[in-house]
Amino acid sequence: MKRIMTEVKDEFDFQDENKRNKPRVLVPAMDSMRLVAGPPKTTTYQFLRAFIIERAKLQPVATKVDSILIKGSKVVANHPKSKYIEGSLYLMAEAYFVRSEWVPSQQKCIELVERFSDGDFSPDAHLLLAKDYLL
Repeated sequence: MKRIMTEVKDEFDFQDENKRNKPRVLVPAMDSMRLVAGPPKTTTYQFLRAFIIERAKLQPVATKVDSILIKGSKVVANHPKSKYIEGSLYLMAEAYFVRSEWVPSQQKCIELVERFSDGDFSPDAHLLLAKDYLL
């Protein structure tokens, strides 16, 4: 599953390299804090748009992301005492985040933090949970 997630991230990086580069602002001005109007009932701060992955960017790797979720749920369901549970939960949370499904991502992060509070993936899960709460 980790290999598949690495391939997904590599594909996102490849798509970002092919985009036209715009000048970057290192220190955001006050106008970057304004709300950007999105779909109805949805407003997103402009600095949070970097976390959201566009549908066109997700389409080439959607089957791989689905594969991570399927394999992770099998590991969690069939091998509850395995040493791979912690990594599976984190990769599942990350896959939900990539699919812009914030609530399932929050649930997996909370499950990981509650079950493995001192684990290797706990700090990463806390950061991902914070991103979920922002979005």
